[in-house]
Amino acid sequence: MFTAPDFSNFFWRVRDSGKIYSSKARDYVEVDDANYVAWANAIISTLPPHVSGNLVEIVTPALADEEELKATVLRLFPAGWMGEAVRYVPVSVVRERLEAVNLWSAVAAVLGADMAMAFKVLTLKEGLDPKDAQVIGLLEAVGADPASILAP
Repeated sequence: MFTAPDFSNFFWRVRDSGKIYSSKARDYVEVDDANYVAWANAIISTLPPHVSGNLVEIVTPALADEEELKATVLRLFPAGWMGEAVRYVPVSVVRERLEAVNLWSAVAAVLGADMAMAFKVLTLKEGLDPKDAQVIGLLEAVGADPASILAP
């Protein structure tokens, strides 16, 4: 008799990154994650004795990339998706927008007075998080409209 998998506690392997995704954790987990090991071992224990190889890879469904992972998780167990990824706005775009409204020098002055904030902004790799309260506060402090400066 076939028993449908419990997708509320399911794992997928993402081929392009090698990561393991957990619907229960709603995030990626390490290969030695206790819940993942228990899940894989429960499946492995049901395999016929002649099955060999990397059993963890055999029992963990592999998907091509994160896009396929997202589509699969949303189809099978929507509550298991990690949520939308943060949409970062590149610092260069924010600077261009601030320069366009003549507020870049005001931001530069604030950053010059607050080295911790300056370091945070100048070392960002992805960009600025449009929901970051510190970033929004900085923009409001210089009279900028955060919604337009941090727009997609």
